[in-house]
Amino acid sequence: MRKPSENSVIKMALTPSEVIAEEKAVSYIDQLKARIAEINVQLQQLDEDFKTAKISGDEYAEKRQSLKQTRDSLQQELSRMGVVT
Repeated sequence: MRKPSENSVIKMALTPSEVIAEEKAVSYIDQLKARIAEINVQLQQLDEDFKTAKISGDEYAEKRQSLKQTRDSLQQELSRMGVVT
C-alpha cells in the first residue's frame, strides 16, 4: 500500500453514497445533443478557415460533408427517440 506524500491534503471526505450523488449521470440524449453542438461549432470554424484561405475548397467540401452527415445521423437518432431538435 502506498503512503500519502507529505504534501497530500484531504480536501473532502465523502461516503460512498455521497460519491455516487456527486457524479452527474449524463444521459444518452444529452450526449447526442452535446455532440451535435460540437459539430455546429466545428462547422462554423470550418467556414471561417475556408473564408481565410486556411484550407482548400476540396478539403472544405469534404470535411463539411462529413460533419453534416454525422450531425444528420445524430439528429435522426434523437428523432427516433422522440426528441424534437
